[in-house]
Amino acid sequence: MLRATAVSIALLGWTTAALGQECIASAQAPDAIWSAAPPGVTTLPDARLKIMTHLRCLGSKPEVSMLLTAGPASPALQTMPIGRKVGMEWARAVVDDPANREGLRESVLRSELRSSPGCRLQGSVTGVAEVGGMGVVGTAIHAECAQDSVKLSGEFYSGYDYNCEYQVQLVWEPGFVPLSPEAQAAVREVLKSVRFGR
Repeated sequence: MLRATAVSIALLGWTTAALGQECIASAQAPDAIWSAAPPGVTTLPDARLKIMTHLRCLGSKPEVSMLLTAGPASPALQTMPIGRKVGMEWARAVVDDPANREGLRESVLRSELRSSPGCRLQGSVTGVAEVGGMGVVGTAIHAECAQDSVKLSGEFYSGYDYNCEYQVQLVWEPGFVPLSPEAQAAVREVLKSVRFGR
């Protein structure tokens, strides 16, 4: 799911029947430099998290692609001690504990490897942030993909509210480079419009 054309993820609602909560995520393009991406990025049939929104920032250099995904929380996570925490409390518990931090990092990389065959991924947990009024854990990603010899950078934000898991994926290319100040500002603006759950 790492490449705007090779990054595969489209936003569909997923229902958690037990509590009637819809696992959804949405975002609005805050200005003219963001636009809805054309169809072509699709959720894999067996993916637990489904794509809810795909936006592209065409006016920034580098160009940034943002995918929002949401889906029912893993029963394994819900039964773990850390799974009793949600939002900011969950995010801090993940970052503060080395085993939890490494577990989340491996989970993010494993998920992306399934959707991005032919790519080698590296990543590190960057800390706690707030997106859409929810505490999330940030993960910095670097990918080197055999297709077209592409190198990509990204930031993924993972959130949890007991019933649902959410992820914001920001990806840009070429190379392993930080976002320009202008692109960082554009990303901050679109992150303000993200909404999780109902």
